[in-house]
Amino acid sequence: MTDNCNVSIFRIKDDLYATADTCFFREIDANNLTCGDKYDTSKLFGLNMWSAHPLHDEADGCIYNIGTSFLTGLKYNLIKISASTGKSQTAFKQGKIVCSIPSRSSTSASICHSFGMTKNYIVFIEQPAVIVGQRVLGSVIHKSCNKDYLDWRPEMKNRFHLIEKKSGTVVKTEFVSADPFFCLHFINCHESKDENEVIVDLIGFPNMNCVHISLEDCRHGNEGPPEDLATAFRFVIPLQDPSEVADGSNFVKMQNTVATAVRNKKQVILAPEALTQPGIEVPRVHPHFESKEYTVFYGGMYANKLK
Repeated sequence: MTDNCNVSIFRIKDDLYATADTCFFREIDANNLTCGDKYDTSKLFGLNMWSAHPLHDEADGCIYNIGTSFLTGLKYNLIKISASTGKSQTAFKQGKIVCSIPSRSSTSASICHSFGMTKNYIVFIEQPAVIVGQRVLGSVIHKSCNKDYLDWRPEMKNRFHLIEKKSGTVVKTEFVSADPFFCLHFINCHESKDENEVIVDLIGFPNMNCVHISLEDCRHGNEGPPEDLATAFRFVIPLQDPSEVADGSNFVKMQNTVATAVRNKKQVILAPEALTQPGIEVPRVHPHFESKEYTVFYGGMYANKLK
């Protein structure tokens, strides 16, 4: 696993940290951008990997992140780091696991590059883009590329997990995507005004072919065929008990969307609304609108107004 923390930056109090998808993150001196101490999430939280995009809760100043444990059983742990303890080092030591979700596979775990957050929920998607445990060990021994331990299993579809922030309870309803997709980046998540639905906006690829694009492809502007490009999607997740609606019915109440949530016995099948044409990535919303209703996000090289 590399300790090159080259993906994103998060803050604890006045301290800055650079992080990536592995178990390492580093302190950054904001004055001269030099690297400080290196930290290991496997030692701090028992996580062998964690998301490259920790999220800051404006309400209480806490940092949330989701990580994967391979050595203590394949599971995903939601970590909460309080910013009220003073020094960052103390905050890390007192960081706690809010909840654990076992992987649906006994030999692999989903990629989790980012996740979503609303006022009351954390949104984690277990996707068919998986990390194969045995291959990870092989990649360490043979010094191979990280794409060598990844696998695409579209038959698994995407499973949406809603975690209550206050209690750490996972909503029992099984939410599954109608079609498989590969997601690196969430755009934003928020709750409807009556707090009866969770709106999840993200960038979705139809497959995992983008991880095979080489540096040479990038130099020549080869982004892959159009059918492999990513699209901004909106999913709407009802919080209503599905047993209260008829089997086969769509119980999305949100207006002005074609996204659906259809009860299929014990599951709820989610089909999204496409917010853009294919060919967009690295999304961003204004920090003021994170976890709130919004109208504009930015992605790629252009701004895109939502429908």
